Amino acid sequence: MEKTILITGGAGFVGHHCVEHILKNTDWKIIILDSLNYAGDMQRIVEVEEAFYGKKENIEVKNLNSGRIKFVWHDLRAPISNTMHALFGTLDYCIHFAAESHVDRSLQDSIPFVTSNVVGTANLLEYFKHYQKQCKTLIFSTDEVFGAAPEGVAFREEDSFKPSNPYAAAKVGEEMIAFSFAHAFDLPISIVRSTNIIGGNKGLHIIIALVIGLMATSYNYSSGLLLSDFLRELFPRLGLGLAVLVALLILVGLFISDEAMKKWAQYVLMGVGVVIFLIVILKSFERYGFYSTNFGNYAGWIIGGILVIGVIIAVAVSGPAASTAQPQGAWVPFTRPERH
Repeated sequence: MEKTILITGGAGFVGHHCVEHILKNTDWKIIILDSLNYAGDMQRIVEVEEAFYGKKENIEVKNLNSGRIKFVWHDLRAPISNTMHALFGTLDYCIHFAAESHVDRSLQDSIPFVTSNVVGTANLLEYFKHYQKQCKTLIFSTDEVFGAAPEGVAFREEDSFKPSNPYAAAKVGEEMIAFSFAHAFDLPISIVRSTNIIGGNKGLHIIIALVIGLMATSYNYSSGLLLSDFLRELFPRLGLGLAVLVALLILVGLFISDEAMKKWAQYVLMGVGVVIFLIVILKSFERYGFYSTNFGNYAGWIIGGILVIGVIIAVAVSGPAASTAQPQGAWVPFTRPERH
């Protein structure tokens, strides 16, 4: 018999990976419940669908409901309505990811964390209490409910809660609501506590996720070459360019005695070196399909403009010094003062 799973927060970072896993490894129907706030991105679900079913032209949210994935927009701070119950049908499982989860945001304003994590969970379980008592539910919590661990201490499941920020405190409230519903209404609820999670599609502002995403990319780029080929080609070019630049700077120091001219030449060489590095990197990125070739068409003009501006600045900075500065150690005629 075909199973149905409800995934709250399925358009979020962890949630969409869970959707992808279930889509690939089961034949279950998947219902995604998400409010698409700052943490939710519908493009993640579109990419999961395209990876599984193939790329679709002009895909829209409503088209997601034609396969095994059904998307329902809802903010759990509001109760689940009878209309939504009709959309769900009978649920076999639920994984509850939907929550506010950024510690820094909770320090700025704790109220959204209380309403989303505590009230939102209560609304979900209140719905299950009335309409889906058979649904096996997994609450996705955090190890931060225990607070900071002293050196050499590993927390156990039954240790007391000591949350150190509003996000962690809201998660404690979420767990207590879940525990109370499991005890009072005999709902099949389990809780899992996760540590920090990193991975693909977390957002480019998370540098670890970006690096892992690049390292894990093993598919062919537009030229048919791999990331490892890209790095093997890029680094030697940059190394050779750096060696040439250093050699030229040394030569400038050896053969130009005028200090003002020496500084001017060094400014120009360093500016040219930076521009060459940018050209090598951008052309390598373009060759391996890291950015649109349309940008590459204008890259030369952009870099050329930067070079011209850099030379003008170098001339403006060092030019007056070259014309007015007295050469160090130069002979200056002495004039005897007149007697009166």
